[in-house]
Amino acid sequence: MPPAMPIPARAWAWARARGKTRLPSGCSVPAELARLEKLAEPKSRKWLACDPSPEVRRRIESLLNKLQGPVTFPETVRLLRTIDVLEHARTSEARKVLSDLASGMPGARLTQEAKAAVKRLKRVPAAKAEN
Repeated sequence: MPPAMPIPARAWAWARARGKTRLPSGCSVPAELARLEKLAEPKSRKWLACDPSPEVRRRIESLLNKLQGPVTFPETVRLLRTIDVLEHARTSEARKVLSDLASGMPGARLTQEAKAAVKRLKRVPAAKAEN
């Protein structure tokens, strides 16, 4: 499981296209930005300040609205559940995986959740692994 998802180059290409009246057909960059979740928020707000076209403004605002609500992206939900399972396992192997995840990209939700789990686990004795 990678610590965090790097920002795709296509996202930056989409940002450069923000002044156009239409985005290229088949452009999936807004979906890619949505997968980045909180990592996309600062850049998205910056793009809004650049007075983008109405279509781009609508897409950015839609993304930002999704980020304010509950976690709905299936991949993120799955990863958060994985962190929860690792935390409850309390084994040394689970702690190692959580530590690796906690050293991921700063600001990434997965990294933040893993750090919080590691912090909570420091107060709890390790469970023995079952064979």
